[in-house]
Amino acid sequence: MKRIFALVLLLALLLCGCRQPEVSAWQPYNGKPEEYTYFHETKREKDWEEDVLHLAQDFMDNYPLFQSGKSHMYYYAIQGLGTTIGYLEDRQLREDFLARVNALIPKLAELTDTQITLELQKLVASLGDVHSQLYPEITRVFQILFEPFFVGQDVEYRVVVLPVQYKDLMYAKLISINGIALEEVIRRLTPYVPVENEYGLISYLAEELLCQPILLKEAGILQSATEKAAFELETEDGERHTVFLPPTTIQALGDVPTESRSIYNTYAFSFQYWDEENFWYEILEEENTAFVRINRFAEEWDETLKQMFESFMADLRQHEQITKVIVDLRRNSGGMTFMTGYPRLLQALKLPQIENVCVLIDQGSFSQSVVMAYEIKQEIGTAVLMGVPAGEGSFFVGVRNDPSKLPDSGLTYRVATVPLDLNREEPFDALMPDMIVYPTLEDYKNGIDTVLEAAKAYG
Repeated sequence: MKRIFALVLLLALLLCGCRQPEVSAWQPYNGKPEEYTYFHETKREKDWEEDVLHLAQDFMDNYPLFQSGKSHMYYYAIQGLGTTIGYLEDRQLREDFLARVNALIPKLAELTDTQITLELQKLVASLGDVHSQLYPEITRVFQILFEPFFVGQDVEYRVVVLPVQYKDLMYAKLISINGIALEEVIRRLTPYVPVENEYGLISYLAEELLCQPILLKEAGILQSATEKAAFELETEDGERHTVFLPPTTIQALGDVPTESRSIYNTYAFSFQYWDEENFWYEILEEENTAFVRINRFAEEWDETLKQMFESFMADLRQHEQITKVIVDLRRNSGGMTFMTGYPRLLQALKLPQIENVCVLIDQGSFSQSVVMAYEIKQEIGTAVLMGVPAGEGSFFVGVRNDPSKLPDSGLTYRVATVPLDLNREEPFDALMPDMIVYPTLEDYKNGIDTVLEAAKAYG
Protein backbone atom coordinates (compact mmCIF):
# COMPACT_ATOMS: atom_id res chain seq x y z
CA MET A 1 0.00 0.00 0.00
CA LYS A 2 2.81 2.35 0.90
CA ARG A 3 4.49 1.60 -2.48
CA ILE A 4 1.33 2.51 -4.35
CA PHE A 5 1.01 5.76 -2.38
CA ALA A 6 4.67 6.61 -3.06
CA LEU A 7 4.24 5.99 -6.78
CA VAL A 8 1.16 8.19 -6.91
CA LEU A 9 2.97 10.96 -5.03
CA LEU A 10 6.02 10.69 -7.32
CA LEU A 11 3.80 10.87 -10.42
CA ALA A 12 2.01 13.93 -9.07
CA LEU A 13 5.32 15.68 -8.41
CA LEU A 14 6.58 14.87 -11.90
CA LEU A 15 3.41 16.21 -13.47
CA CYS A 16 3.69 19.42 -11.46
CA GLY A 17 7.30 19.81 -12.48
CA CYS A 18 6.48 19.38 -16.20
CA ARG A 19 3.67 21.91 -16.23
CA GLN A 20 4.49 25.00 -18.32
CA PRO A 21 4.52 28.30 -16.46
CA GLU A 22 1.30 30.24 -17.00
CA VAL A 23 1.51 33.07 -19.58
CA SER A 24 -0.85 35.99 -19.30
CA ALA A 25 -3.37 35.91 -22.15
CA TRP A 26 -3.20 38.58 -24.87
CA GLN A 27 -5.90 41.20 -24.46
CA PRO A 28 -7.06 42.24 -27.96
CA TYR A 29 -7.37 45.93 -28.73
CA ASN A 30 -10.83 47.30 -27.86
CA GLY A 31 -10.32 51.00 -28.53
CA LYS A 32 -9.03 51.64 -24.99
CA PRO A 33 -5.21 51.70 -24.99
CA GLU A 34 -5.00 51.55 -21.19
CA GLU A 35 -6.54 48.05 -21.29
CA TYR A 36 -4.27 46.70 -24.03
CA THR A 37 -1.41 44.24 -23.53
CA TYR A 38 1.20 43.89 -26.26
CA PHE A 39 1.30 40.69 -28.30
CA HIS A 40 4.91 40.92 -29.53
CA GLU A 41 8.22 41.28 -27.67
CA THR A 42 10.88 41.54 -30.43
CA LYS A 43 11.73 45.09 -31.47
CA ARG A 44 10.65 44.93 -35.13
CA GLU A 45 7.27 43.39 -34.42
CA LYS A 46 6.67 45.60 -31.40
CA ASP A 47 7.49 48.71 -33.45
CA TRP A 48 4.94 47.67 -36.04
CA GLU A 49 2.46 46.81 -33.31
CA GLU A 50 2.87 50.33 -31.92
CA ASP A 51 2.21 51.77 -35.38
CA VAL A 52 -0.91 49.65 -35.83
CA LEU A 53 -2.21 50.77 -32.44
CA HIS A 54 -1.31 54.41 -33.10
CA LEU A 55 -3.23 54.34 -36.37
CA ALA A 56 -6.20 52.55 -34.84
CA GLN A 57 -6.37 54.88 -31.83
CA ASP A 58 -6.28 57.96 -34.06
CA PHE A 59 -9.36 56.65 -35.85
CA MET A 60 -11.04 55.64 -32.58
CA ASP A 61 -10.54 59.14 -31.20
CA ASN A 62 -11.20 61.26 -34.27
CA TYR A 63 -13.16 59.44 -36.97
CA PRO A 64 -16.71 60.77 -36.53
CA LEU A 65 -18.54 57.70 -37.85
CA PHE A 66 -17.13 55.60 -35.03
CA GLN A 67 -19.07 57.79 -32.61
CA SER A 68 -22.26 57.82 -34.67
CA GLY A 69 -25.34 55.69 -34.17
CA LYS A 70 -26.53 56.27 -37.72
CA SER A 71 -26.51 54.23 -40.91
CA HIS A 72 -24.70 55.41 -44.02
CA MET A 73 -24.16 54.22 -47.55
CA TYR A 74 -20.86 52.41 -48.05
CA TYR A 75 -19.00 50.80 -50.90
CA TYR A 76 -17.10 48.06 -49.14
CA ALA A 77 -15.33 44.76 -49.65
CA ILE A 78 -17.01 41.48 -48.77
CA GLN A 79 -14.51 39.17 -47.07
CA GLY A 80 -11.75 41.28 -48.57
CA LEU A 81 -12.60 40.25 -52.12
CA GLY A 82 -15.81 41.08 -53.94
CA THR A 83 -17.50 44.47 -53.66
CA THR A 84 -21.00 45.62 -52.99
CA ILE A 85 -22.84 48.80 -52.17
CA GLY A 86 -25.37 49.19 -49.42
CA TYR A 87 -26.15 50.57 -46.00
CA LEU A 88 -24.03 49.65 -43.01
CA GLU A 89 -24.52 50.68 -39.40
CA ASP A 90 -21.70 52.95 -38.27
CA ARG A 91 -21.40 50.84 -35.11
CA GLN A 92 -20.84 47.76 -37.26
CA LEU A 93 -18.22 49.67 -39.25
CA ARG A 94 -16.35 50.36 -36.00
CA GLU A 95 -16.58 46.73 -34.87
CA ASP A 96 -15.36 45.51 -38.26
CA PHE A 97 -12.41 47.91 -38.05
CA LEU A 98 -11.45 46.64 -34.58
CA ALA A 99 -11.73 43.03 -35.77
CA ARG A 100 -9.37 43.77 -38.69
CA VAL A 101 -6.86 45.41 -36.31
CA ASN A 102 -6.88 42.40 -33.99
CA ALA A 103 -6.57 39.98 -36.92
CA LEU A 104 -3.49 41.84 -38.21
CA ILE A 105 -1.50 42.16 -34.97
CA PRO A 106 -0.73 38.42 -34.43
CA LYS A 107 0.42 38.10 -38.06
CA LEU A 108 3.06 40.85 -37.93
CA ALA A 109 5.96 38.44 -37.44
CA GLU A 110 4.95 36.47 -40.54
CA LEU A 111 4.76 39.50 -42.84
CA THR A 112 7.43 41.58 -44.53
CA ASP A 113 7.51 45.34 -44.00
CA THR A 114 5.96 45.83 -47.44
CA GLN A 115 3.19 43.38 -46.69
CA ILE A 116 2.42 45.09 -43.38
CA THR A 117 2.29 48.45 -45.14
CA LEU A 118 -0.25 47.16 -47.65
CA GLU A 119 -2.25 45.48 -44.88
CA LEU A 120 -2.48 48.88 -43.19
CA GLN A 121 -3.53 50.41 -46.50
CA LYS A 122 -6.23 47.76 -46.76
CA LEU A 123 -7.30 48.36 -43.14
CA VAL A 124 -7.96 52.05 -43.77
CA ALA A 125 -9.52 51.34 -47.16
CA SER A 126 -12.04 49.04 -45.45
CA LEU A 127 -13.82 52.18 -44.19
CA GLY A 128 -14.88 53.01 -47.74
CA ASP A 129 -13.86 56.64 -47.22
CA VAL A 130 -11.76 58.28 -49.89
CA HIS A 131 -10.66 61.03 -47.49
CA SER A 132 -9.17 58.54 -45.01
CA GLN A 133 -6.11 56.92 -46.51
CA LEU A 134 -2.71 55.46 -45.78
CA TYR A 135 -0.13 56.45 -48.39
CA PRO A 136 2.56 53.84 -49.13
CA GLU A 137 5.67 55.19 -50.77
CA ILE A 138 5.54 54.33 -54.47
CA THR A 139 8.94 54.31 -56.18
CA ARG A 140 8.50 51.79 -58.98
CA VAL A 141 5.79 51.51 -61.62
CA PHE A 142 5.18 49.89 -64.97
CA GLN A 143 5.46 52.31 -67.88
CA ILE A 144 1.82 52.00 -68.85
CA LEU A 145 -1.31 54.01 -68.06
CA PHE A 146 -4.95 53.62 -69.00
CA GLU A 147 -8.01 55.72 -69.70
CA PRO A 148 -11.45 54.25 -68.90
CA PHE A 149 -14.14 54.28 -71.57
CA PHE A 150 -17.77 53.35 -70.90
CA VAL A 151 -19.18 50.99 -73.51
CA GLY A 152 -22.75 49.96 -72.73
CA GLN A 153 -22.66 48.39 -69.27
CA ASP A 154 -18.92 47.69 -69.49
CA VAL A 155 -15.80 49.72 -68.83
CA GLU A 156 -12.82 49.32 -71.12
CA TYR A 157 -9.36 50.35 -69.98
CA ARG A 158 -7.46 51.68 -72.99
CA VAL A 159 -3.71 52.27 -73.14
CA VAL A 160 -2.73 55.93 -73.28
CA VAL A 161 0.92 55.70 -72.18
CA LEU A 162 3.41 52.94 -72.98
CA PRO A 163 7.05 52.60 -74.13
CA VAL A 164 7.80 53.91 -77.59
CA GLN A 165 8.63 50.48 -79.04
CA TYR A 166 4.96 49.55 -78.54
CA LYS A 167 3.47 52.73 -79.99
CA ASP A 168 1.39 50.72 -82.48
CA LEU A 169 -0.61 49.42 -79.51
CA MET A 170 -1.77 52.87 -78.37
CA TYR A 171 -5.47 52.75 -77.37
CA ALA A 172 -5.50 48.94 -77.23
CA LYS A 173 -7.83 47.42 -74.63
CA LEU A 174 -6.43 45.75 -71.52
CA ILE A 175 -7.45 42.08 -71.37
CA SER A 176 -5.30 40.55 -68.63
CA ILE A 177 -2.19 40.98 -66.50
CA ASN A 178 0.11 37.96 -66.16
CA GLY A 179 -2.60 35.72 -67.53
CA ILE A 180 -5.19 36.85 -64.98
CA ALA A 181 -8.34 38.28 -66.56
CA LEU A 182 -8.99 41.97 -65.94
CA GLU A 183 -12.22 41.28 -64.04
CA GLU A 184 -10.30 39.11 -61.57
CA VAL A 185 -7.48 41.68 -61.34
CA ILE A 186 -10.01 44.33 -60.35
CA ARG A 187 -11.61 42.02 -57.79
CA ARG A 188 -8.25 41.41 -56.12
CA LEU A 189 -7.23 45.08 -56.10
CA THR A 190 -10.51 46.47 -54.77
CA PRO A 191 -9.83 45.87 -51.04
CA TYR A 192 -6.83 48.21 -51.24
CA VAL A 193 -8.87 51.10 -52.64
CA PRO A 194 -10.53 53.71 -50.39
CA VAL A 195 -13.53 54.44 -52.59
CA GLU A 196 -17.18 55.28 -52.05
CA ASN A 197 -18.74 54.10 -55.31
CA GLU A 198 -17.94 52.16 -58.47
CA TYR A 199 -16.97 55.29 -60.41
CA GLY A 200 -14.33 56.22 -57.85
CA LEU A 201 -12.96 52.70 -58.15
CA ILE A 202 -12.70 53.11 -61.92
CA SER A 203 -10.77 56.36 -61.45
CA TYR A 204 -8.26 54.79 -59.04
CA LEU A 205 -7.75 51.73 -61.21
CA ALA A 206 -7.04 53.68 -64.38
CA GLU A 207 -4.83 56.37 -62.89
CA GLU A 208 -2.90 54.52 -60.18
CA LEU A 209 -3.42 50.86 -59.38
CA LEU A 210 -2.97 48.93 -62.61
CA CYS A 211 0.66 50.06 -62.98
CA GLN A 212 1.94 49.39 -59.42
CA PRO A 213 4.22 46.30 -59.23
CA ILE A 214 4.21 45.89 -55.43
CA LEU A 215 0.45 46.14 -55.15
CA LEU A 216 -0.10 43.75 -58.05
CA LYS A 217 2.31 41.30 -56.44
CA GLU A 218 0.64 41.41 -53.01
CA ALA A 219 -2.76 41.00 -54.64
CA GLY A 220 -1.51 37.71 -56.10
CA ILE A 221 -1.38 38.92 -59.70
CA LEU A 222 2.42 38.95 -60.05
CA GLN A 223 4.93 36.44 -58.71
CA SER A 224 7.52 39.15 -58.15
CA ALA A 225 7.48 42.95 -57.94
CA THR A 226 10.92 43.19 -59.54
CA GLU A 227 10.37 41.17 -62.70
CA LYS A 228 8.58 41.92 -65.95
CA ALA A 229 4.79 41.75 -66.08
CA ALA A 230 2.79 40.55 -69.08
CA PHE A 231 0.05 42.97 -70.17
CA GLU A 232 -2.29 41.38 -72.73
CA LEU A 233 -3.81 44.00 -75.04
CA GLU A 234 -6.44 43.78 -77.77
CA THR A 235 -6.40 46.13 -80.76
CA GLU A 236 -9.44 47.34 -82.71
CA ASP A 237 -9.12 44.51 -85.24
CA GLY A 238 -9.50 41.95 -82.45
CA GLU A 239 -5.87 40.84 -82.43
CA ARG A 240 -4.23 40.27 -79.08
CA HIS A 241 -0.66 41.16 -78.20
CA THR A 242 1.32 40.61 -75.00
CA VAL A 243 3.65 43.36 -73.83
CA PHE A 244 6.32 42.49 -71.24
CA LEU A 245 7.20 45.52 -69.13
CA PRO A 246 9.83 45.80 -66.38
CA PRO A 247 9.28 48.01 -63.32
CA THR A 248 10.76 51.48 -63.72
CA THR A 249 10.77 54.83 -61.92
CA ILE A 250 7.73 57.07 -61.62
CA GLN A 251 9.63 59.77 -63.49
CA ALA A 252 9.78 57.46 -66.50
CA LEU A 253 6.02 57.88 -66.97
CA GLY A 254 6.58 61.54 -67.76
CA ASP A 255 9.53 60.79 -70.02
CA VAL A 256 7.56 58.74 -72.55
CA PRO A 257 8.05 60.16 -76.08
CA THR A 258 5.11 62.02 -77.59
CA GLU A 259 4.54 59.36 -80.23
CA SER A 260 3.64 56.81 -77.57
CA ARG A 261 1.39 58.80 -75.29
CA SER A 262 -1.94 60.46 -75.79
CA ILE A 263 -1.73 64.18 -76.48
CA TYR A 264 -5.08 65.49 -75.35
CA ASN A 265 -5.10 69.15 -76.38
CA THR A 266 -8.46 70.44 -75.20
CA TYR A 267 -9.71 73.03 -72.78
CA ALA A 268 -10.48 70.27 -70.33
CA PHE A 269 -7.46 68.57 -68.85
CA SER A 270 -4.05 67.14 -69.46
CA PHE A 271 -2.40 64.05 -68.10
CA GLN A 272 -2.04 63.73 -64.36
CA TYR A 273 1.75 63.68 -64.68
CA TRP A 274 1.97 66.91 -66.65
CA ASP A 275 2.18 70.30 -65.00
CA GLU A 276 -0.97 72.39 -65.16
CA GLU A 277 -2.33 75.40 -63.32
CA ASN A 278 -4.73 74.81 -60.46
CA PHE A 279 -7.40 76.98 -62.06
CA TRP A 280 -7.93 79.25 -65.05
CA TYR A 281 -10.61 80.55 -67.40
CA GLU A 282 -10.97 81.59 -71.03
CA ILE A 283 -13.48 83.75 -72.87
CA LEU A 284 -14.54 82.05 -76.13
CA GLU A 285 -15.96 85.06 -77.92
CA GLU A 286 -16.91 83.29 -81.15
CA GLU A 287 -19.07 80.83 -79.20
CA ASN A 288 -20.47 83.38 -76.70
CA THR A 289 -19.17 81.09 -73.98
CA ALA A 290 -16.87 81.39 -70.98
CA PHE A 291 -14.92 78.32 -69.88
CA VAL A 292 -13.75 77.90 -66.26
CA ARG A 293 -11.40 75.06 -65.39
CA ILE A 294 -10.63 74.11 -61.76
CA ASN A 295 -8.12 71.26 -61.50
CA ARG A 296 -7.85 71.39 -57.71
CA PHE A 297 -8.88 73.73 -54.93
CA ALA A 298 -5.44 75.08 -54.07
CA GLU A 299 -4.07 78.58 -54.38
CA GLU A 300 -1.52 79.60 -56.98
CA TRP A 301 1.54 81.46 -55.75
CA ASP A 302 0.47 84.65 -57.55
CA GLU A 303 -3.33 84.37 -57.44
CA THR A 304 -6.08 83.08 -55.16
CA LEU A 305 -9.24 81.37 -56.33
CA LYS A 306 -11.22 84.35 -55.06
CA GLN A 307 -9.10 86.74 -57.14
CA MET A 308 -9.55 84.58 -60.22
CA PHE A 309 -13.34 84.59 -59.86
CA GLU A 310 -13.33 88.37 -59.34
CA SER A 311 -11.36 88.79 -62.57
CA PHE A 312 -13.73 86.36 -64.26
CA MET A 313 -16.82 88.33 -63.23
CA ALA A 314 -15.22 91.57 -64.43
CA ASP A 315 -14.44 89.94 -67.78
CA LEU A 316 -18.02 88.73 -68.15
CA ARG A 317 -19.33 92.27 -67.60
CA GLN A 318 -17.01 93.52 -70.32
CA HIS A 319 -18.22 90.80 -72.70
CA GLU A 320 -21.99 91.15 -72.57
CA GLN A 321 -22.38 88.78 -75.52
CA ILE A 322 -21.29 85.87 -73.29
CA THR A 323 -24.47 83.97 -72.42
CA LYS A 324 -23.09 80.57 -71.37
CA VAL A 325 -20.61 79.50 -68.69
CA ILE A 326 -19.03 76.04 -68.57
CA VAL A 327 -17.47 75.08 -65.23
CA ASP A 328 -15.19 72.06 -65.61
CA LEU A 329 -14.62 70.03 -62.42
CA ARG A 330 -13.47 66.79 -64.03
CA ARG A 331 -10.44 65.04 -62.51
CA ASN A 332 -10.72 67.48 -59.61
CA SER A 333 -10.02 65.53 -56.42
CA GLY A 334 -10.81 68.49 -54.17
CA GLY A 335 -8.64 70.67 -51.98
CA MET A 336 -8.80 73.12 -49.11
CA THR A 337 -9.86 76.50 -50.58
CA PHE A 338 -13.36 75.92 -51.95
CA MET A 339 -15.38 78.45 -49.94
CA THR A 340 -12.90 81.29 -50.34
CA GLY A 341 -13.92 81.85 -53.93
CA TYR A 342 -17.29 80.17 -54.37
CA PRO A 343 -19.51 83.21 -53.55
CA ARG A 344 -17.75 85.21 -56.27
CA LEU A 345 -18.27 82.43 -58.81
CA LEU A 346 -21.93 82.21 -57.87
CA GLN A 347 -22.32 85.97 -58.40
CA ALA A 348 -20.77 85.62 -61.85
CA LEU A 349 -23.08 82.74 -62.79
CA LYS A 350 -26.13 84.79 -61.72
CA LEU A 351 -25.31 87.79 -63.92
CA PRO A 352 -28.40 88.69 -66.00
CA GLN A 353 -26.59 87.98 -69.28
CA ILE A 354 -25.93 84.31 -68.38
CA GLU A 355 -28.64 82.07 -69.83
CA ASN A 356 -26.98 78.64 -69.55
CA VAL A 357 -24.64 77.11 -66.98
CA CYS A 358 -23.06 73.69 -67.57
CA VAL A 359 -21.02 71.94 -64.89
CA LEU A 360 -18.81 69.08 -66.07
CA ILE A 361 -18.06 66.14 -63.73
CA ASP A 362 -16.64 62.65 -64.10
CA GLN A 363 -15.41 59.64 -62.12
CA GLY A 364 -12.39 61.67 -60.99
CA SER A 365 -14.53 64.37 -59.33
CA PHE A 366 -14.28 64.06 -55.55
CA SER A 367 -14.78 66.04 -52.37
CA GLN A 368 -15.04 69.80 -52.88
CA SER A 369 -15.63 69.47 -56.61
CA VAL A 370 -18.73 67.36 -55.84
CA VAL A 371 -19.85 69.96 -53.28
CA MET A 372 -19.38 72.81 -55.75
CA ALA A 373 -21.24 71.01 -58.55
CA TYR A 374 -24.11 70.13 -56.20
CA GLU A 375 -24.31 73.65 -54.73
CA ILE A 376 -24.34 75.31 -58.17
CA LYS A 377 -27.21 73.01 -59.15
CA GLN A 378 -29.11 73.94 -55.97
CA GLU A 379 -28.51 77.68 -56.35
CA ILE A 380 -29.15 77.83 -60.10
CA GLY A 381 -32.03 75.52 -60.93
CA THR A 382 -31.41 75.76 -64.67
CA ALA A 383 -27.76 74.67 -64.34
CA VAL A 384 -27.02 71.35 -66.02
CA LEU A 385 -24.60 68.76 -64.67
CA MET A 386 -22.99 66.96 -67.59
CA GLY A 387 -20.55 64.09 -68.08
CA VAL A 388 -19.92 60.90 -66.09
CA PRO A 389 -21.19 60.14 -62.53
CA ALA A 390 -18.81 61.48 -59.89
CA GLY A 391 -16.53 59.42 -57.66
CA GLU A 392 -18.36 60.57 -54.54
CA GLY A 393 -21.95 60.93 -53.36
CA SER A 394 -24.11 62.97 -51.00
CA PHE A 395 -22.40 61.89 -47.79
CA PHE A 396 -18.70 61.83 -47.02
CA VAL A 397 -16.26 62.75 -44.29
CA GLY A 398 -13.94 65.56 -45.30
CA VAL A 399 -10.61 66.73 -43.89
CA ARG A 400 -9.29 69.93 -42.35
CA ASN A 401 -5.99 68.56 -41.12
CA ASP A 402 -2.65 67.83 -42.72
CA PRO A 403 -1.58 64.18 -43.07
CA SER A 404 -0.06 62.50 -40.00
CA LYS A 405 2.84 60.05 -39.67
CA LEU A 406 3.13 56.78 -37.84
CA PRO A 407 5.76 57.01 -35.08
CA ASP A 408 8.03 54.09 -36.04
CA SER A 409 7.64 53.43 -39.77
CA GLY A 410 7.03 57.06 -40.70
CA LEU A 411 4.18 56.07 -43.03
CA THR A 412 1.86 58.94 -43.91
CA TYR A 413 -1.88 58.67 -43.36
CA ARG A 414 -4.93 60.85 -42.97
CA VAL A 415 -8.04 60.57 -40.79
CA ALA A 416 -11.14 62.31 -42.14
CA THR A 417 -12.86 64.29 -39.38
CA VAL A 418 -15.58 66.47 -40.93
CA PRO A 419 -18.84 64.71 -41.85
CA LEU A 420 -20.81 66.37 -44.64
CA ASP A 421 -24.30 65.37 -45.77
CA LEU A 422 -25.46 67.16 -48.92
CA ASN A 423 -28.89 65.55 -49.06
CA ARG A 424 -30.28 63.84 -45.96
CA GLU A 425 -33.72 63.28 -47.48
CA GLU A 426 -32.59 61.60 -50.69
CA PRO A 427 -29.01 60.32 -50.24
CA PHE A 428 -27.11 59.18 -53.31
CA ASP A 429 -23.90 57.18 -53.63
CA ALA A 430 -22.71 59.11 -56.72
CA LEU A 431 -23.48 62.63 -57.90
CA MET A 432 -25.27 61.95 -61.18
CA PRO A 433 -25.18 64.25 -64.22
CA ASP A 434 -28.46 65.59 -65.61
CA MET A 435 -27.02 64.65 -68.99
CA ILE A 436 -24.77 61.58 -69.06
CA VAL A 437 -22.16 62.03 -71.77
CA TYR A 438 -19.45 59.40 -72.05
CA PRO A 439 -16.20 60.33 -73.82
CA THR A 440 -15.74 58.17 -76.91
CA LEU A 441 -12.53 56.47 -77.95
CA GLU A 442 -12.72 57.89 -81.45
CA ASP A 443 -12.98 61.46 -80.14
CA TYR A 444 -10.17 60.81 -77.69
CA LYS A 445 -7.89 59.60 -80.49
CA ASN A 446 -8.58 62.78 -82.44
CA GLY A 447 -8.05 65.13 -79.50
CA ILE A 448 -11.75 65.95 -79.26
CA ASP A 449 -13.33 66.38 -75.82
CA THR A 450 -16.72 64.67 -76.21
CA VAL A 451 -18.19 66.15 -73.04
CA LEU A 452 -16.93 69.67 -73.64
CA GLU A 453 -18.30 69.67 -77.18
CA ALA A 454 -21.70 68.57 -75.84
CA ALA A 455 -21.62 71.41 -73.31
CA LYS A 456 -20.71 73.96 -75.98
CA ALA A 457 -23.61 72.75 -78.13
CA TYR A 458 -26.11 72.83 -75.25
CA GLY A 459 -28.84 75.47 -75.08
